[in-house]
Amino acid sequence: MREFKVCYPDANNINKVLKLKPIKDFNVKYVKLDKEIGYWVSDHPFIDNGFDIFRELIASFPIQKDNNHPDNMDPNPFDTIHVPEWVSGNIVSVVEEFYRMSNTKTIFVPQLHEWGNVYFKAKARPITCWRIPHIDYIHGLVANLWFTDHDITDSGTKLYHYTGKMYNEIYDFQQDTDHPRYKEWQQLADKPTRADAWFNIPDEELRTWGFECVGIAPTKEGTMTWYNSNVCHLAYISEKVDFRWSHTFAFSHETHPSTMGDLFR
Repeated sequence: MREFKVCYPDANNINKVLKLKPIKDFNVKYVKLDKEIGYWVSDHPFIDNGFDIFRELIASFPIQKDNNHPDNMDPNPFDTIHVPEWVSGNIVSVVEEFYRMSNTKTIFVPQLHEWGNVYFKAKARPITCWRIPHIDYIHGLVANLWFTDHDITDSGTKLYHYTGKMYNEIYDFQQDTDHPRYKEWQQLADKPTRADAWFNIPDEELRTWGFECVGIAPTKEGTMTWYNSNVCHLAYISEKVDFRWSHTFAFSHETHPSTMGDLFR
């Protein structure tokens, strides 16, 4: 007889087993970098041994996207786990609450997001052109919960200031036909190739594309790193790291209604 995986906690008792601290008890610290860019570091949001329980709960879900498979052209270089709303909802709601506490923008079309990033050194073969920095959303906040522990010299989230123009999530060299590197980018992106192993693009090379590194957020087990969703960033991982694992919770929104119906939400 087939044996099924049973989640613990399950949807019936998760709110009894996993209790979250109020935001005021998160021990949040803001780290200011340069170019008006910074990030927050906080403790994990759980009371008692909730962090260990939550990590095992996430591990009970399979990897849904093998992003290193030759047939998968997803720009994300990590294998991806997704969990249902009953698992992620409470934490994503905290991210939204934290964002609304200091945000002055008018919010339309609010959306909640989650995804897990799993790195295996032995199988990592990222698509080369997508190892440049990216943003997650135009408006919002992203929080990464770290399940593995690494020294900042070996692992982190590098944050960048882009010196050119951006059109929402698109860089000018990806869109403007008159940009001096437009053709070069098109050649890279039209026929994307996979690297043989994980690699980090040197900051000196990224600077020639317009990216200035302003700092790096740590990847420490049991902590969360938060940053505005429109900050250009990428993952840095040294050869010393064999496995890295985190889960991301994000809130995004528009600043104007996309339809008349959004005016009445």
